[in-house]
Amino acid sequence: MTPEANRKKIHTLVVLLLFPFFMIAMAGSVYWMNVNGITLFNGESRARGELLASPYVSLAEFSSIEVIRGEVPIREAGERSWSFLQIMPAHCDEDCVQQLWESRQTRMALGRLSTRVRRALIVFDEKPDEAFAALLEKEHPDVSVWVMSREEWQQHMGQDAEPVKLYFVDRFGYIMMRYRYSHTYKDITKDMSFLIRHN
Repeated sequence: MTPEANRKKIHTLVVLLLFPFFMIAMAGSVYWMNVNGITLFNGESRARGELLASPYVSLAEFSSIEVIRGEVPIREAGERSWSFLQIMPAHCDEDCVQQLWESRQTRMALGRLSTRVRRALIVFDEKPDEAFAALLEKEHPDVSVWVMSREEWQQHMGQDAEPVKLYFVDRFGYIMMRYRYSHTYKDITKDMSFLIRHN
């Protein structure tokens, strides 16, 4: 066997020996990028919504929450799910109707993952009026309705208390992300699919 043939065999052997270490390093890099929300495309974050300031506010911190219908804010360990949380007026106007429809369609767009997401809305300082309650009963029977103090909401949420399309709450009741009216349902479903699959 010629010296050149021997060198080729040695090179091949070295490559084969180093390949597993290369793959481990690549897998570690991809995992680190996913955890930190980094993508290689345009330097953008993976998350399309706005991550709220840490430490996140927990629904358990709101002493004024009254459950009007549906589930309690913090569920038992075996029943925990992610939540779409919306702030709505006591009288549901056309914009309110549209936002409720969009949240329902967004949850449905999650497919199989939709069973791991619940919908809830908060009304400040008063119960939904009769027309709104009838609308929820007919069109959105799955939505939990909570009444709470606007003052307490603003006190706990601070700068994140401004009106938005949707808040996203993790399985433990922490309000962690918000979506503005400029965000589309595709923005929300992409974020939600990633978070739910990886947590």
